[in-house]
Amino acid sequence: MQDVSIALNRDQRRVVVVLWLAYALLYVGRVNISPTLTAIAESLHISRAEVGVLGTAMFWAYAVGQIINGELGNHFSPRKIIALGFGLVGVVNLLFASQTTLLPMVLLWALNGFAQSMGWGPILRILAEHLNLQQRTRISVLFSLSYQFGTAFTWFLAMLLVMWVGWQAAFFVPGCIVLVALVAWWRTGVDAPPSTQERPVFRWSNLWTDVISAWRVMLVTAVMGIVYTSVNLWLPTYFADTHLFDGGLMSVIPSMMPLIGAMGMLAAAALLRRSGNAIQVLRVFLVGIMIAAGLAAVSANYLQVFFVSFVMFVIGSVAALLTTSIPLMLATEGRTSSTAGTINAINYFGGGLAGFVVGGIIDSAGWSGVFMLWAGCALVAVALLHEVDSSKKEQQ
Repeated sequence: MQDVSIALNRDQRRVVVVLWLAYALLYVGRVNISPTLTAIAESLHISRAEVGVLGTAMFWAYAVGQIINGELGNHFSPRKIIALGFGLVGVVNLLFASQTTLLPMVLLWALNGFAQSMGWGPILRILAEHLNLQQRTRISVLFSLSYQFGTAFTWFLAMLLVMWVGWQAAFFVPGCIVLVALVAWWRTGVDAPPSTQERPVFRWSNLWTDVISAWRVMLVTAVMGIVYTSVNLWLPTYFADTHLFDGGLMSVIPSMMPLIGAMGMLAAAALLRRSGNAIQVLRVFLVGIMIAAGLAAVSANYLQVFFVSFVMFVIGSVAALLTTSIPLMLATEGRTSSTAGTINAINYFGGGLAGFVVGGIIDSAGWSGVFMLWAGCALVAVALLHEVDSSKKEQQ
C-alpha cells in the first residue's frame, strides 16, 4: 500500500508539472548562448577567451541574483518574481539579437543572468510549501530533469537556427518563446500557498545563517560549478572542434548530451532512494567524473566522445544533488528560497570562471587541458566531501 505521506495528490502533481515546465522554458532564453559562441566570435573577429566573457558575465550576475532573489523569494510572491524573470529574459534575448559589438552584448547577457536568477529559488519555495519533506526528497532529483530537457530542446533549436538563418535568430526566436511562456505562467496562477504563520523578518543577515549551515557543501558546489558550467557553455563548441559530425548531425548529437545527463539523473534518483545518503551518492558520481574526464584527456576521436558523453551522464546528477536535493533537505522553515539561492549562487560564482578560463585553455592547450581541469575539480570535490563526512560524524 502506498504511503499517503509520499503520494502526491492531484493539485500537487499539477504544481510540480507547472514548475517543471516553467524552469525548462526559462532555459530556452539561457543556454541558447552555447551553440552560438563560435559564430559570434567569428562575426565579431574575437578569440574564444573573449567571447567566453559572455558566459562569465551571465554566470556571475546569476550568482549575485541568486543571493538577492533567493532572499526576496522568502518574503514576496514567488509567482510575481518568476513572472518578472520571464519578462526580462524575453526582452533581453530580443535586444541581444540586434547587437554588433561585444560590450553591449556582455551587459545584456549579464542582465539575462540576473533575470534567470528569479526562477530557481522562488520555484523551490513554491515546491517546498506545497509538498512535505518526504515528497520533496522523492522528486528532488527528478525535478532537476527540467533543465536537462530544457537544454536539449534549446541546443537543438539554436543549432538549427544558427545553420539555417544566423546566430541572431538563436536569440530572437527564444525571446519570443519566453514571452509566450510568461503569459502561460501567469495564467496558471501557481504560487506559494497563503501562510498560516508569520514569516521570518526580512533581514539580509539571515543569509549568514544559510552560509554557516552549509559552507562545506558550498565549497564542493563552487568547485564543481566550474565543471558543470563549462560543460553547458562549451560542449557544442567541443563537438564542432572534433570535426567528426557535420550537417544535421551537428544539431542532433550535441542536443542528445543533456538527455544522456537526464539518464544519469534517473540513476542518481534510484541510488538516492535506495541509500538515503546524498553524500554517498554524490561521491560515487564525482569519482565517475574523475575517471571519465581523465580518460578523455588521453584519448581521441570517437573514443574521446564516448568518455565526454559519460561525463555528461554524471555531471547533471552532481548538479541536481548539490542544487536541488541538498537545499531541499538542509533548508530550515521559511528559508528554502534563500538556501537554494545561496547554494546555487556559489555554484555559479565558481562556474563563472569557466567562461574565459576554459576559452583560454581551448585556445592554448586544447580540449585535453579542459578535461584535465574537470578531473582535477572532481578530485578536489571528493576531498572536500571527506571533510563533510568528518564534520557530520563529529556532530553525531
